[in-house]
Amino acid sequence: MRYREFTMRKITILLALTVALAFTACDNQTVQVGDKNNSNNTPVLNNGNNDNNDETEVPHEEDEGHGLGEEDPSETMEPGFLSGTWRVATAEDDAPVAHFDIVHVTGEAEITGSFLTGVGIHEDLADETGELIDVDYGDNKFELVFNPTPDEEEFYTITTTERIDDNHFKGKLTAERNDELNLDVTIARQVLED
Repeated sequence: MRYREFTMRKITILLALTVALAFTACDNQTVQVGDKNNSNNTPVLNNGNNDNNDETEVPHEEDEGHGLGEEDPSETMEPGFLSGTWRVATAEDDAPVAHFDIVHVTGEAEITGSFLTGVGIHEDLADETGELIDVDYGDNKFELVFNPTPDEEEFYTITTTERIDDNHFKGKLTAERNDELNLDVTIARQVLED
């Protein structure tokens, strides 16, 4: 019985110390968002020491020294014509050559993207990934340059030859060092249906 009382005291003291330590380790700061008295949902810092409920605002991204400045990029960046995912396949049997994810911002000179190859070029080059080396766009035509091979000096080029509509083109796939590669291809933007 005595052992049990001694153990219970130890547990009670340990529990009390843990709770006290938890309260002293906290500096009582909380951030409140969506308070019913805060109609603009601005995060408010409450440091726990304000008797008169003096609230201090947390700095916003648009404040000087925080974020990107005056312009919100989501409002100023309009997707360019090439933005999206494009599927390139052989014209003869619709074998997937590659999928390209392209980032094109209207008015920007640089167009970037990445690729994932399929079996349409050659089954040894299937499932290769990488970044596009170059993208040229103008006069309703475009050209994609990439390298799915281990040869650093090889460049594969997909060039549009005929525009069917905004989402479909016919084109050619060629390689700089592989003269035998000259495939007719179809190029289609992947459009999500509603």
